[in-house]
Amino acid sequence: MGYFRHHAIVVTSWDNKKIALVHECIKTLVTDSLLKVSELTAQTMNGYQSFFIAPDGSNEGWTDSDESEVLRGKVIEHLKSYRYEDGSTSIEWVEVQFGDENGVQKVLSAS
Repeated sequence: MGYFRHHAIVVTSWDNKKIALVHECIKTLVTDSLLKVSELTAQTMNGYQSFFIAPDGSNEGWTDSDESEVLRGKVIEHLKSYRYEDGSTSIEWVEVQFGDENGVQKVLSAS
């Protein structure tokens, strides 16, 4: 039996063209992996759209979990590449940890 700790990434933006591009790029990046990307939401107030990358469901320390961790790192690096020269971005994101067997929930990284 392994130890469970879930990780997910949530992405949102008011820039519909850019978030659609980011969404497609990330779907391609994680193809054939345990990481699954949701569809884009319908536009909400002020035109915001979002999508998320679901937890991989693997136990911590298992090969699948380790491979997913590396891939989440690549996704985050890709998200960072959308920053403007001044460091700001229209692509907001957060990586969260939850469902930890010790009750530890936290933000691991964010835009």
